[in-house]
Amino acid sequence: MQNTENTIYFNFSYFALKLLGKGLYSNHWTAIAELVANGLDAQADSVKIYIDMTNKEHSVIEIMDNGTGMSYDDLANKYVLIGKDKRTDDTVDDELKQQFMGRKGIGKLAALFLSNKYYLLSKTKEYGEAAWCLDASNVNESDIPHLDRCRLEEINMEGRQRARLRRLWQAEPYLQANVELIEESASVRRGPRMEALLRQAGNLFGEYAGLVNSLPEEVVAQVMDCQDPGYLADFIAQNINLRYTDKQEILEELVPYVRLRKLNGFLARECDVLGFEHEMEGKVRDQLIRTQRDQILRTQIRVLQNELGEEDEDDEIEVYRQKILELQLEEDTEKHLMKEVSKLAK
Repeated sequence: MQNTENTIYFNFSYFALKLLGKGLYSNHWTAIAELVANGLDAQADSVKIYIDMTNKEHSVIEIMDNGTGMSYDDLANKYVLIGKDKRTDDTVDDELKQQFMGRKGIGKLAALFLSNKYYLLSKTKEYGEAAWCLDASNVNESDIPHLDRCRLEEINMEGRQRARLRRLWQAEPYLQANVELIEESASVRRGPRMEALLRQAGNLFGEYAGLVNSLPEEVVAQVMDCQDPGYLADFIAQNINLRYTDKQEILEELVPYVRLRKLNGFLARECDVLGFEHEMEGKVRDQLIRTQRDQILRTQIRVLQNELGEEDEDDEIEVYRQKILELQLEEDTEKHLMKEVSKLAK
């Protein structure tokens, strides 16, 4: 397979991968250890592991290091090869070779042992940041594994719980902080007030979606089906164009009923603003149409006058202006007459 700017192919099939990976790792921890070793081999002095098994069907493992990173050439010529041993790389210092801990280029097997889909984010001084994804969720044994480039903003992170920042101790190359998880207030029992608030949110969001005309249908459908006031407020807030201060206010509100009530206020304001914007755009458009129509009519009149041999109206208007100036009237009178002549020209 031929590599492209956005796709890099491995040099083996998934069937070969299955054979090679069988028996290499006795459990998940040995696979994680291999990935940690890869980070240390990249001259990292810090390797951190984050494991979130809150939802066991969608568990998350993050392994972050501050090593040298990999460029496109590194990925295409080294990473996708099985058994690419850095110890035989002439560009690597001999002393550093003795410190290598990885098992001869099988880090990608460890990643696939842990998950059928993983993201690889790398940053180098020369090429900056790049993100790649390998998805083996639905493949055949004869298929060739490949990395697909993805934009960093396409790697979406969804918050699971509110938290309060206690201390930020690292900003580069990634954020690290001490946070305190915040428990939200229990949902308000359903009643007429809550039902009215949910209906108001649905109606306002429907009006907003009609005004912007760019929201995906699935977003609108999810809002209309949602009956959880807290989640509904959060979901709408992240999908509409709100001020950052408004979004922060929604984020800080822990009572679901109050949060949705605030959101409805912000949503009503946005609908009013969008309505005024559409109204002003319509007036400007109508004015432009009238101006263009008047210009066309004037041009047609001039053409007809020329065809009939009549005197050009512009010359006639200029004659009036010259005669007014020759009268040497008072300034206010002269200005008033000039204004009337200008009206006549229009």
